[in-house]
Amino acid sequence: MTQAKGAIKKVLQSMRAKQVKEIQNGFDAVFQVFIFLDDVTIRFTGSEQNPTLWIRSASRVGHSDLGVNKRRVNDIIIRFKKEFA
Repeated sequence: MTQAKGAIKKVLQSMRAKQVKEIQNGFDAVFQVFIFLDDVTIRFTGSEQNPTLWIRSASRVGHSDLGVNKRRVNDIIIRFKKEFA
């Protein structure tokens, strides 16, 4: 899982996460959109050669994020595939 974790950490940093905290099976990150903070949680399962990522991106406040979290998750997946390849 070391390569996958390294790749996802680079992705989060390249996306300018305000905070990235490594935890046992993944990462917790905070992104800032204007004055709003969004939480991103990434967990790894599977093997080193075939990792599975579980990604959750959620706004801390409000009823709608105008699709920001969905776009962020898609961006993370695209960037991870490029970095991990």
